[in-house]
Amino acid sequence: MAKGVEYISPVDVISGIGTTGSWVTVDLSAYIPANAVAAIFDIYNASAAEVDFGVRAVGSTDSLLYSVEDVSHKMDFAKLNAAREFQFQQQTTGFEIWLVGYVPEGAGEFVTNVVDVTPGSDATWEDIDVGALVSDGTAGCAFFRFVGDPAAQVEVGLRMNGSTDTFLNDVRDDNAIGGVIGVDGSELCEGYSEDVSATTIQYLGCVYVEYCNFNTNATDYSTGTTGSWVTTDLTEIPVGESPGMAALLINNTGTGENYARLRRTGDTPAYGSQGDLTQFGFFVHGFDSSGQIDQIIEGTSHDLKLIGWWIEAASSSSSSSSSFSSSSSSSSRSSSSSSRSSSSSSASSCVPTVIEDIAVESSSSSSSSSHSSSSSSSSSSATPGTVTWGHHTGVVENYDENFTGNTTGWTVEGTPGNDNETIDATTCDVICVFERWYLGAGEAEILIDLYQTGSGPAPVIQFRTATTGAALAALSWQNYIPPSFTCLGWVQIRLVHV
Repeated sequence: MAKGVEYISPVDVISGIGTTGSWVTVDLSAYIPANAVAAIFDIYNASAAEVDFGVRAVGSTDSLLYSVEDVSHKMDFAKLNAAREFQFQQQTTGFEIWLVGYVPEGAGEFVTNVVDVTPGSDATWEDIDVGALVSDGTAGCAFFRFVGDPAAQVEVGLRMNGSTDTFLNDVRDDNAIGGVIGVDGSELCEGYSEDVSATTIQYLGCVYVEYCNFNTNATDYSTGTTGSWVTTDLTEIPVGESPGMAALLINNTGTGENYARLRRTGDTPAYGSQGDLTQFGFFVHGFDSSGQIDQIIEGTSHDLKLIGWWIEAASSSSSSSSSFSSSSSSSSRSSSSSSRSSSSSSASSCVPTVIEDIAVESSSSSSSSSHSSSSSSSSSSATPGTVTWGHHTGVVENYDENFTGNTTGWTVEGTPGNDNETIDATTCDVICVFERWYLGAGEAEILIDLYQTGSGPAPVIQFRTATTGAALAALSWQNYIPPSFTCLGWVQIRLVHV
C-alpha cells in the first residue's frame, strides 16, 4: 500500500523544453502511477540571474509567477489531472524542475486554483482552518506557498496549531517559498506574516490524516560538521516505515547566506535540495530503508529539523486477522442478519463492499440511558454513550447517527435519517474514517451490519482511543480483533476496503 507521499528517484521533467513566456503542459505519466493526486517538485534556477517562474494545475486560472533567485532551489507542488499533467512557465531558459515525489491516489487532495489564507493581522500567529478547505477526507498535513512583494522584505512562518516553534523566513522581491506543515485534530495549523499587505500565503492541498505522522514541534537533527556529507539517522521514524518521504526544515540561526543540501543516503546528489539560506527552507525529501538522510552544511548555524513523515494508511496483509464478522461478537443481540464473510484480501480483492450500519458499544455505557436520534455528531457531548451509524429504526444504542456528514472516504448512498443509507467501497485500499466519539472508558466492541444485511468482503476495522477527543489525531491506528478492545473514553474508527 502506498504512503501519503511517495519518493521517486529525482528526474528533471522539463529538460529540453525551451519555451519561454507562456504556460507549457508537462506529462508525468512516464514517472508516476495512474490517478496520482499531486507532484512534489524541487525547482532549480541554474542561471546567474533572478528570473520569474511558476507552476500550476492544468485548467487553473492562476497567473502568478514568482521570482527564483539565481543558483537556488525552491520546493513547490502542483495538482495533477487525470492524464498526470501539470503546467509551468519560465521567463528564460536555465530552469530545472526535479520531480522528487508524488501524492498517490486516495491519499489526499489538491486545489486547481490556489486559495489565499493570509492571516488578517500583522506579526501574529493565526489559525488557518485547513478542514474548511478539504472536501473528501480529514487533513493530516497541508501544503502552502508564501509569495512576497517586490517592494518589501517580510518575515513569514508556518507551524502546527499548538506548537511553540517560531521559525521565520524572509520573503522578498516576489520570491516564493513552498512549505508543508502538520495540522492538529481540528485540522488547524498556524500562519505568520510580518506584513499581511506585502505577503500572500496560498493553500495548495493536503494529505489525509491516516497517511501522516507529524510533530507538534519540529525535532532537531543538526550536525556540527561542515563542508562534507553527514549521514543522519532520523531515529523517531520506525524501521517498518522506511524507506519513505519526510517533511524537513533547515533553519539558519546565524546571519548571511550559506548553502545547505540534502540527499537520500546512498543517492548521488543529482539535484540535492540546496540553496543559500538566510533563515530557513522547507524540504520534502526521501530517506532510506534505515531511516537515514544525508546533509551537508556550509556553516554550523544551519539546523536540520524533522517536521513529520508520511506513512501507509493500513496494511492489507493484516486483513485476515482483523476482518470482522458480527457472529464473533459477544453482543447478546442476534447477529444472524449479517451474512458478511471474514475473508482475506487475497480472496476478495476489489470486490465491492456495502455497509448497512455499524455500531460501537461499551459495557461502561448503560443500556438504560435515554436514546437520542440526531443527524449531527454528538461526539462533543459531555455524556458518553453507545452509537449506531446508518440505522435508526429500533436501535438500542444511546445515539443513532447518519453516515452523511460523519464519515469520509467511502461513497454514501441513500437518504440521511433513513434506514436505506449505506457506505460503499469499490476501490482497493480506500479508507472510510468516522467522526470521533465519546463512548466512555471500558471494554468495547465494534459491530458491522447489526440491523440490516450488507454485502461484499469484510473490511479491515481499525481504531484509536484516548482520554480526550483532541488527542486522537496524533495516535496510530490499531487493528480491531474481536471480541473487544479497551476504550480509554474517546474512540475513532475507520474501515479499509480490501
